[in-house]
Amino acid sequence: MLYEISNVRQIPGEYYRRWFSDNILDLILWYSTDSRITGFQLCYKSGNDEKALTWFNDKGYSHHIIDDGEYHASCFKMTPILIHDGNFDNDYILNLFIKASD
Repeated sequence: MLYEISNVRQIPGEYYRRWFSDNILDLILWYSTDSRITGFQLCYKSGNDEKALTWFNDKGYSHHIIDDGEYHASCFKMTPILIHDGNFDNDYILNLFIKASD
């Protein structure tokens, strides 16, 4: 079940955001000044990969694999980055979200 994370850092000049999480999903919602959702990012696990489905009302959808920056055993962890991955299983993502949003 998704739980809201309190005290989410708000970045000056960006939309207000709320963050919900459980052991499988992270959902970030961005709101305009009139309290309308302007975007979301749903991060989820698929096999061994973590992926992110993102939507903004002015940009549309995008889908990415999340490179967590931990693939070099002899180096310090690097900053996670999003790598474009256009394909996604919408039924799989929808089922994950429905189960987590009880």
